[in-house]
Amino acid sequence: MSIYTLYVKTHIVTGLRYLGFTTSQDPHKYSGSGTRWLNHLNKHGYNYTTEIIKQCQSKEELKEWGLYYSTLWKVVDSNEWANLKEEAGDGGRQSEESRKKMSESKKGSIPWNKGKTGIYTETTLTKISIASKNRRHSAETKIKMSVADRSSYKRVAPVSDVTKEKLSNILKGKPGRATGSKWTNEQKESLSQKRIGSPCPTKGMKRVYREDGSFYFEKKTQK
Repeated sequence: MSIYTLYVKTHIVTGLRYLGFTTSQDPHKYSGSGTRWLNHLNKHGYNYTTEIIKQCQSKEELKEWGLYYSTLWKVVDSNEWANLKEEAGDGGRQSEESRKKMSESKKGSIPWNKGKTGIYTETTLTKISIASKNRRHSAETKIKMSVADRSSYKRVAPVSDVTKEKLSNILKGKPGRATGSKWTNEQKESLSQKRIGSPCPTKGMKRVYREDGSFYFEKKTQK
């Protein structure tokens, strides 16, 4: 039977505290698992004390005491605590204050993979590639993507006539991306098979043009 130990860890240098729980036989060696708390330890060192608050026999008892102390000490709202959510022995939605704490804790930290190359093995890269290729959008998602304004960038940062002229001059004499390329019969057949049974995402929709030439889709009205 698991024993759920509710504890409070206090950083010796900064005084920041963290309320958590563990099933480890030695809670003093367990450093904790909170995101802000661990970021704090990485930044200021693993120098902390551990105070055992309660040992619970079940998750229900852990939740009861965890919520009690979370409320008593206001661990989420107070900047003296590293908790991003109340300690109830399970997950939960983070509050606005929690997200703010997390943002502050990550400022100045360097991403673990910044400037690193070759960190993934060939096997891992193959798995990522296969997973990406097998990911398919549902018909509902495809319709939402189609209906969404794909030309919103034109409204945010419209291209001036001067810029258009510069781009035109740069591209003059250069072949297009698809120039000289043709679909093979196998590619055409494969594409045809993939589309069989798939509903057209813009069926029943019509294009509505804006003054700047961009457009969006909306449902056709019934006459």
